[in-house]
Amino acid sequence: MEGCTTIPLTSKEVTPTVRFLKAVADEAQYLLLSHDVFNGDLAGSMQFAIIHGGMTGIVAKVDGGVVGNCIVSREGLEASQHVGNVMVAVREDLRGLGIGGRMVEEAMKLSPCELFVAECFAENVTSIFLFASLGYKQRGEMPKFIYKDKQFHTKIILST
Repeated sequence: MEGCTTIPLTSKEVTPTVRFLKAVADEAQYLLLSHDVFNGDLAGSMQFAIIHGGMTGIVAKVDGGVVGNCIVSREGLEASQHVGNVMVAVREDLRGLGIGGRMVEEAMKLSPCELFVAECFAENVTSIFLFASLGYKQRGEMPKFIYKDKQFHTKIILST
């Protein structure tokens, strides 16, 4: 998208990124960030992970404001440090313009990981299509994984 710049996620970008996530990433709150978003210090957790190499990411900006981000976080287990968990969010009015795919590709290049995993709700066909277009394959699903808005949701697991 013209006018959109992407930059690496640094400590300086954490606070505006957290504000963005809390505003737009409803699904991410349930799948990836629920504990920190609802109960803890997400900014502090992200700062710690960036400093200690547990997280890399990309921030997308338009006119200086955050409009998207992609985070690759690594598992805490030593045996799975090669696995990166990918989470991407784009402001709703800018979806479908290539921002998400661009951020995922850039974040994967920055990450030291060899295998990348993404999770989303089964009804989130936009995310499933995005990851499939980048070579991810569906590896599994977990029916009734999330109970939200008085209904169960299936979680889809994709990986490279």
